[in-house]
Amino acid sequence: MFEILTLALLLLILGWFIYWLLVKAIPKAALTVVGGVFILTLLGLVFFIPSYRPTALLWNAAATPLEPLGFSILLLALGARSFTKSAKKPAPGLIWAGLLILIITSTPFLSFHLTRTVEQEAINYEERLRALCTVDCPTTLIQRETTPVTAIVLIAAGTTEANLPYRRQVQLTWQGNVLIYGAALFRRQVAQGAAPPRVIVCADLRPDLQGNDNAQINEAEDIRGVLQLLGVPPPQIILETTGFDIRSHALEVRELMNEIATVEAPISLVTTGLESRRATQAFREVDLSVIPRPAAFYTFEEQATPKRRWRPEDFLPSVQALEMTTAVIHEFWLSLYYFLRGWLFTVGF
Repeated sequence: MFEILTLALLLLILGWFIYWLLVKAIPKAALTVVGGVFILTLLGLVFFIPSYRPTALLWNAAATPLEPLGFSILLLALGARSFTKSAKKPAPGLIWAGLLILIITSTPFLSFHLTRTVEQEAINYEERLRALCTVDCPTTLIQRETTPVTAIVLIAAGTTEANLPYRRQVQLTWQGNVLIYGAALFRRQVAQGAAPPRVIVCADLRPDLQGNDNAQINEAEDIRGVLQLLGVPPPQIILETTGFDIRSHALEVRELMNEIATVEAPISLVTTGLESRRATQAFREVDLSVIPRPAAFYTFEEQATPKRRWRPEDFLPSVQALEMTTAVIHEFWLSLYYFLRGWLFTVGF
């Protein structure tokens, strides 16, 4: 009890000192300059070092209003604030705008079409590159499905559920098709009589868990076990746990490829359909010879069968539809960030 009272007293003294410093001691003009420099410094850290934990928290907080749910909550809060007694006019328009955005972005019919457009664009982009490439075409653009590769790279963070003690086996998320497809590519190449490729697993520690040791929260170790069950021998699996995003994974894979073979050796890059284009260009930007192999799609291909059958429920808001729309918008902001950093050729969808 004494320690708690002492801590509370110290916090009160510290709070009073900060108040005196900001209100009484420092002139307002100087305080404005200091505040401006501080904000610009924070923005610079967020932009150039987004993986640093404090700046990552600021990045996530700043990005929240740029996504459907966060933007809707912001509009609703501003609209509700206008109903206070001090407000001259209520602003029901803000409330209606917030509700409308929330309804539109959580409607399955609209979110499905938006997501399919983005996922299909990743495939169309490679086809356009292949069509435009007529002279000195990179080998990765003319590779066939059966062409052997030196390594299969899996962007595998978030593909498995945490291997908690009461679970008897590792469970896959909707992104788990990345692992299944990667293992299928490995078995196909071996069945053709080619040299077995190395399977590089890009996944770091689970950020939402803590344990007695890293092995308990290391998603890459769980993925290794899944790949072994899918027919990939343990010696062929390489865990890349240093990277924390697609850019850093690309840099780490380049170092691994220098040890395995050469940077120019072709690799298959298996990732989700939404982030396939950004991942492919980020890996190519560090001089890796990438053959994109997207998996884990939210939607169906437009001209393929079976096709999605539209039902009345698809015009009613749902959490799954809001999740799809949020994923698309989140990918757009990430692509814009990669473009500004020079890691992406174009940013449009």
